[in-house]
Amino acid sequence: MVKNIFLILYGVLCSYNLAGQHHTIVVESEYFFKQDSIQIRKWEIIEDGKGTATSSNKKYIQCLPDSRVTHDDKLISGVNFTDTPGKLAILSYKVSIPYPGRYYVWASAFSTGSEDNGVHVGINGTWPDTGKKIQWCVGKNKWTWSGAQRTQKNHCGEKHLIYLDIPTSGEHIVQFSMREDGVALDRFLLTTDISYDPNIHIKRKDIYIRDPFIYANALDTTYYMFSSARDKDSLRGVIVYKSKDLENWTHPAYVFKLEAGWWPDHNHGVWAPEVHQYNGKYYLFATFTNKNITLKAKDKNAKTALRGTSILVSDALGGPYVPIQNSPHTPKDWMALDGTLFIENNDPYLVFCREWVQVNNGTFEFQKLTPNLEKTMGKPKTMFKAGDAQWTKSFVDKKNWNTYGTVSDGAWFYRSKNGDLLMLWSSFGEAGYAVGLAKSSNGRLNGKWKQLPTLYTNDGGHPMIFKTFEGKMILSIHQPNKGDIRAKFIEIEEKDNLLILGKEL
Repeated sequence: MVKNIFLILYGVLCSYNLAGQHHTIVVESEYFFKQDSIQIRKWEIIEDGKGTATSSNKKYIQCLPDSRVTHDDKLISGVNFTDTPGKLAILSYKVSIPYPGRYYVWASAFSTGSEDNGVHVGINGTWPDTGKKIQWCVGKNKWTWSGAQRTQKNHCGEKHLIYLDIPTSGEHIVQFSMREDGVALDRFLLTTDISYDPNIHIKRKDIYIRDPFIYANALDTTYYMFSSARDKDSLRGVIVYKSKDLENWTHPAYVFKLEAGWWPDHNHGVWAPEVHQYNGKYYLFATFTNKNITLKAKDKNAKTALRGTSILVSDALGGPYVPIQNSPHTPKDWMALDGTLFIENNDPYLVFCREWVQVNNGTFEFQKLTPNLEKTMGKPKTMFKAGDAQWTKSFVDKKNWNTYGTVSDGAWFYRSKNGDLLMLWSSFGEAGYAVGLAKSSNGRLNGKWKQLPTLYTNDGGHPMIFKTFEGKMILSIHQPNKGDIRAKFIEIEEKDNLLILGKEL
């Protein structure tokens, strides 16, 4: 099974896939350790330029001065242009190569016109023909990746002709030199995967994500990863990434945009989206908030807000999704979150959490849904409280909510081979965010729930399980819980009617 290893070396982020034998190394352009041949042109680090807002790390480099901006400006060979690699403005990077082989080179540039769109690449002081003339023609006025080489037949470049053959593992010096002044570079990458195109794909390690939800769609053998749109996005909502291998993902597309006129505050983020197929349609369950509406709480000093799970529907897995009703499906006077669909005796149920902020000891609740999932029926019933587990830890949050409590998060169900009903869920333990496990006494939602040993304790959680197209069960969580948050996939299997973690992908 695939295992990803991450190394930081000289500010360079390296990842490689041991089982698939595809290795990818991504380098920030500003992490060069020296420059040579800078008497005429020199690379400058730009922190407040036209491309900064969308550049990685909010920095990029540019070869300056830029005297040939348009095709009408005078071309002076050896000054503002050179077809000879390694002659002007040479950058050097120390890069750790995990395995020898052919590495295809891509670079991300910001090009505004017909010029400022060419550069050369070499290695260890050599400048092979396969490193000459990386060319950009498309993707103007934005950061665009290219691994194409300018040729006589195609001035805009032919794919897969830019590469470095690296005969040994270990540290090597990857170098770039000017072809046209004014060119701006954000990052470059080396990959052994000839099919990898960073304009189309994103590596999993590069996707910031909380509460990742994977839908393995057998109809097109594609994995759909649903996520909240990040706070920096202009619109709150739900987005989806697609992948064939769980490592290379398409750039995200909206499946739902949260705009004014619906019950939540459209300025607040969407939480924990997940998608279920039911009766020929696809249903999106997600958590929404309206901070303009406050609720009563057990602690009268607590800060509260209306929060609840709403269900949206679509005829297609990839959306768009539309709300079923203009109110949360969870109780209107509750702070509720992380709703999921559970089918018991052919009846649909909404299982969700009641927020610790309101009740101080977060709970897991279930409530029957109408057959079309439009409304809930009857009153919610409590399964258990987060504090029932010995491993959970209560904490005080004066800054955000001005109260204390024990968190209940992210229910996910698993039916064992002997019929036991297990529930994976999250809260906080001694080492941070964690995944717990509980078992129903009668195999149903209304059973007595026994708390079992934790599954994962290394500051990661909000679990769900999916199967690969090869039949392996995978636990999906986010980790860590704060900061540089990523999707983590771990093999999981049933043993003695319990769940056991295996290798990480």
